[in-house]
Amino acid sequence: MLSPKKSLLAKAFLYLVIFNILDFGVTLLFETKVFQMFSIHHLAASDLTLNDLFYRVQDKKDFEANYRRHEEKIFLINTAALDGEDFRLQLSELVDSLMVYTPKALGIDITFSNDTSILGSDQISKLATKHKNIVFASSEKGGALELPKNVKYGNVDFIGEQHSIRFYKGGSETFANQLYKIARGKNSIAASWESFPILYSCIHDGLAHLDEIESDRDFSTQFHYVNADEALENPVALKNYIRNNIVILGHLGKNEFDVEDKFPVPTDSIDLVNRLPTMYGPVIHANALSNMLDDHFLKEPPKWLVFVVTNLVMFLMIFLIIKHPLKLYLVLGLTVFSIIWICLSIYLMEFNIFIQVGTTLIELLILEEFIETFDPFVVKLRKAFANRNSKKNEKLVK
Repeated sequence: MLSPKKSLLAKAFLYLVIFNILDFGVTLLFETKVFQMFSIHHLAASDLTLNDLFYRVQDKKDFEANYRRHEEKIFLINTAALDGEDFRLQLSELVDSLMVYTPKALGIDITFSNDTSILGSDQISKLATKHKNIVFASSEKGGALELPKNVKYGNVDFIGEQHSIRFYKGGSETFANQLYKIARGKNSIAASWESFPILYSCIHDGLAHLDEIESDRDFSTQFHYVNADEALENPVALKNYIRNNIVILGHLGKNEFDVEDKFPVPTDSIDLVNRLPTMYGPVIHANALSNMLDDHFLKEPPKWLVFVVTNLVMFLMIFLIIKHPLKLYLVLGLTVFSIIWICLSIYLMEFNIFIQVGTTLIELLILEEFIETFDPFVVKLRKAFANRNSKKNEKLVK
């Protein structure tokens, strides 16, 4: 016979195995498109990663952990300031004027429609042949302006099904990697990865206009930008920002209400769930590029390790629940485990380790309800089975 304590441990282990089997089966079911809207994992991964609080902490610390150290600066130019009808003509003129100051690489985060009748289309095509260090945006959506065959393209599409843009595509064809390749003469190590979580080094929208900050040379927490009409008017004023640095031209908005090419991001720690778009696409690409230039990435621990740690936590929680089946203990246990898990995830991000805590927190909630319902059912079933055996024994005695 097992001692009461060993019996409880065995019972807790059995419940954990049953819960994992059910969880695995339900997860497989919800992977189908019909049921995906009900999926716990799908819901949690969408935008319930509470270690985003890390960015709120870093905001107060002046982003010490995310300081950009790479030699090349990334300078942004807002093309929303260019005239609509003469957009292509003005853009090509702007690029030519910037190239005089020898940037290491220049990215154009704009997809041009395949309409050659638009004024300036020929000039855009000529840019690709005149300058070898330009990366043009490409998209899987297609329908883009055909450029000369030797043009360098970078895919600007983000990974789908992200409410907040946390993950950046790996591979050599991404916009950030193509800029890295021109600037450094080789592929980033991220080119061999399927994807990686972006370690954002800026807060809110990530932008600081040249006239809005005290020191024009502080590139540590936000990206410097200037409007394209200003750059066209006086390009020589930008030469120190252009020379031997990386320039990205793209849409950074006409006003604060402009949501074109704008996305929710984890650095918006005001609304942790259902965030509104706050960061423009070029800034997100700039953050991913910064990770590559610094060789400084958030890393996800192996899935088996997360599984083992999570199950150890759940095992301990099950043991405490069945040992102290009072509702107060259940609520306290769930609260304590959730706080520990969130604090741990924030702490690990200080060491560039990224774990998504949303799924685990929801699983703990479901686990608590599962044990609270399942354990009394098992107790009743055992009593019913014992009573039936007792009656059988009584009949045999008679």
